[in-house]
Formats: sequence, structure tokens, C-alpha cells
Amino acid sequence: MKKTKPTPDEEIKDMELPYIKIQRLEISEGELKDFIDSKIDFIEGKIFEKDKLPDRNFTLFDMSKIEKQKYTDSPVNQNIMIERNLLEVPIANYSDKTKTNWIIFENKDKSIITKTGTPDGALTGFDERVLWGEVTYKFKFYVRNNKVCLVSAFTTYDTMKDLNLAKSGAVRQKVNSSIEKLGKVLINYKKFNIKSEKSNKIIELSEDYPLFKYRGSVKVKDEERERSYHVFILNDMFSYNLINQYLKYVSRKRYIKITDDLTRRIWIYLSCKMGKEEKYQEGIDTFLNRVGITDERKDHAIERLKEKLTRLKEKGDIEKYFISKNKILTIYRAKGNIELTERIIDWLYGDCFNGWVKALEVKMKNKFNTLIRNYGSKRIEGLFNDYANAYNSHPKHFLKVIKELEQEEPITDKLTHKDIQKLKKKAGI
Repeated sequence: MKKTKPTPDEEIKDMELPYIKIQRLEISEGELKDFIDSKIDFIEGKIFEKDKLPDRNFTLFDMSKIEKQKYTDSPVNQNIMIERNLLEVPIANYSDKTKTNWIIFENKDKSIITKTGTPDGALTGFDERVLWGEVTYKFKFYVRNNKVCLVSAFTTYDTMKDLNLAKSGAVRQKVNSSIEKLGKVLINYKKFNIKSEKSNKIIELSEDYPLFKYRGSVKVKDEERERSYHVFILNDMFSYNLINQYLKYVSRKRYIKITDDLTRRIWIYLSCKMGKEEKYQEGIDTFLNRVGITDERKDHAIERLKEKLTRLKEKGDIEKYFISKNKILTIYRAKGNIELTERIIDWLYGDCFNGWVKALEVKMKNKFNTLIRNYGSKRIEGLFNDYANAYNSHPKHFLKVIKELEQEEPITDKLTHKDIQKLKKKAGI
């Protein structure tokens, strides 16, 4: 008897889930909560026949597999989280002319690795801006009938405000159109990684796998006025990876400041690929394809890329870049490491003493840039991650250790675990 290939949902059914670092969605009793509950109940036992999505039964995560006592509202989540699989490939079309329903990433032999799009056309740079900057940014875990899923609920006005967009009728219409399109995103992914601390699986997302289980709107009345909320429920494969921290955090503050869509896409991709390394190298053709620059004229595509990289250089996001004769692109990390400094500042902003941090923002930036130069970005980032990713950690403890570190003579760049323990002891932690 021929063995049937397990579905993606069956692949993750028995994989254990860790504690959740994503914030919990707290909703008081009312129309919005009733609406979300009804949609989750619908998803749990039925299929999306009315929305004409693929004939597939959906599942929700079993709450009993998650350590409830370790829920945390980590301030790190004030930055934007992006699922790693979707960072590695293009999901939006950044070609200046080509119009299509799909953005395709291919191997050298032209076999398709990923194909992403909607019935209304491929995502644009603006669509991707709304996806990461609002829809994903607002994702929080929500529990219904002992099952957990990731839900995002926001208004059009929230999106315009959060992304620092102009408050005009034309922009409002553009945002609403983008939200409508994002709810229809379908993905085909040849080798999709599902990762956790204990498990690592590679599966195939085929037959136009929906990014979202549900996307809809509901009008909610309160004492002041009526608000229309957009509600997104993320599909299981992507929910699993976000819950398991198979993602990349990027500075929300920097994300919003980069107003050019293609520049922002390149910055996000580099933030992921460079990691802690001082430089990153990749073939120019592969790089162009991965960020979604699909212009027919290769020389024109390279010129557009160089223009955006130059902009990132001028803003201090990268130190320099060059393209070799054999078409290898090399990009060097900025010496001041603006990304790490921004992440630290954004984390401190999230604490109760954010007014104090804001008043001393320039001084704080100079402080951390100096420490990074003295001790190296890897060591300061490691120290920062000890606190930012720790359960119930407090930024004040981090600042106490930093204060002790500043009093040390930066004779060496070796900052060991033993050194950090000594600093914590001096700080009384």
C-alpha cells in the first residue's frame, strides 16, 4: 500500500512547543472578542469554502504543550519580528516595470524554490511595509478552548499612525487596499524550515499554502465612537516558527525611518544575513533575486541596487560595499553598528522609565557606540541578549552592569562570561 505524504499540518502536530516570548492578546468582553472567538471556532472544525481557499482542514496548537507559567511580555517584542523563511526569499516584486500575480525565486536550473502572490497581483514594496510594520508587529498569542494561535487586530488609522504615513484619504485607501491584498497571500515553498530548540524539519509548502488562516473586518462600538478592526489569524507553519523564535528582530524605529521600500527591503535582508559578521558576500545575481529586484535589464537592476546601498552607507547602516569583477557583492558592517545600538535603545524605550531614556537618547547612543568600539559588537550584543531575551529581566539591571563596565579600563576586547559575572556582582545583581 502506497504511503501517503503527510500534510504540513500533520508534520508539526507532535512537535513540542516552548514557552512563548510573544505578548498575550488581552481583550475585554465585547464585539471584538466575540468576533475573534467565532472565527477561531470556525477555523478549528471547518475549511475556508466561502473564501475560496484550498480545500484543507486547519489545526490549532494544543495549549497543553506550552509551558503556561513562562508567558512573558518581553520588551524585545517592541521591535519587529520577521519569520526567517520569508526573509530569505522575495515575497514582493521590486521590479520597476514587471507586473505579475507572482514573485518567483528560482534555482540556476530554473526550478522554482518559492512562489508567492495573490489573485490580485504580487505584493508591492508598500504591501510588504504594511505586512511587517503593522500586521506582524501586532501579532499576539490568543487562547481559545485551550488552543493557541497568533492574532493581529488593528484599525486603518493604527496602521497610518504606526508607519508614520500621511493622514489623507488617498493614503487611507492605499492602506485598506494593501490590507485586503495581504489577507489573500498564497505561498509555495520547496524547502520550508520548521525549527525549534529540539526539532528541525524541512517540509514543502505546496498547493498555494495561505499565509493567513483568516482575514476579515469587524465594526466595534465603544463609548466614544465606532471603530473598524482588521483581524488576521496567522497560519500554523508560520505561527510555529514565530513562537519558537525562528525569526529575526529588526529595529522598529529604524524600519519606520527608512521610507523607501526597496532600501528597507535590502536593509532587512542584510540585517538577517550579516548576523554578527563584519562583512557579507553573495553573488550579485542571487542577491538581486532574493530581495525581489527582477528587472529584465541586469545592468539597470545593478544600478538600482547600488543606489540603495549608497543610501544605506550614507545613513550609517553599512560601512562600504563593492562588486568584484566576478560579480560577487561584498558589504561591510558599519563600525558604529547602528543596528545594535538602535535595538538597545528601543528596548530601553519600552520600560517604565522611557521618558528618562528619551531625554538622554543622544547620550545613550554615544555610550553604547563607545562600548561597541571598545569591546566589539559580538560581546556587547551577547551581554544585551542575556537581558533582552531573559524571562522577567529588567532594563535597570542591564544599565547597572553597563555602568560598571564603563568604569573598567578597556585594555582588552575580551569580555568573558566570568568578567560579566564579576560586573553583575559589583552592580549588586
